[in-house]
Amino acid sequence: WLTSVKTRSFLASARNMCCLLETVDSINRNHQCQFENMPSNTSITKLGILLYFVEL
Repeated sequence: WLTSVKTRSFLASARNMCCLLETVDSINRNHQCQFENMPSNTSITKLGILLYFVEL
């Protein structure tokens, strides 16, 4: 029972994560010149998203 609940919430958060990643991706494209000066910034963002994802 607990596993199915976790799986459902995991799938729901996976959908949210896809939306978030798409948003981050579009922001990165819109502010490409800013991000070129700090390449580690996007890596940190993605790492933060991954860590958040793992914690769920």
